[in-house]
Amino acid sequence: EAIKLINKLTTNFPNDPYFHELKGQIYFENGKIDRALKSYQMATNLIPGSPLLRAQLAHVQIEKNEPKFLRMAILNLLYSVSKDPTRPNVWRQLSIAYGRLNEKGKSSQALAEEAILLGRNNEAIKLAERAKKLLKTGTASWLRAEDIINLAHINLKERKVRK
Repeated sequence: EAIKLINKLTTNFPNDPYFHELKGQIYFENGKIDRALKSYQMATNLIPGSPLLRAQLAHVQIEKNEPKFLRMAILNLLYSVSKDPTRPNVWRQLSIAYGRLNEKGKSSQALAEEAILLGRNNEAIKLAERAKKLLKTGTASWLRAEDIINLAHINLKERKVRK
């Protein structure tokens, strides 16, 4: 029934990205990944600069679990975090995509980003240290892992001062 209603809306308002997004969400939540992908792609095509839509599209692409779609998901998620790096769930999705492509260092670094945002400083340190071991020294991801370690230590010290 919901699909019938949303189909009418997307037919009557084909340039409204949020109706396509809703259609994608309905399909996604009902396990119809290919249909969800098409709807989210349409929504994203209508507003390509939306970090939220790009992250939602990436989530569906990850569920396809094919290298081509995983690489596309990473690009969408990197765009999303470049515009809004404060959403832990986007970092989690990025970690999943990297992990499925066996890029364990970048996966650990993304999980460290999630942990620092959630205030889990000790976990962020461990994940960032793991990332540094797996990444090439001096790369942007390696340097960011170093930044996360330093930030987590600062956060832990500040917490002790407040007590």
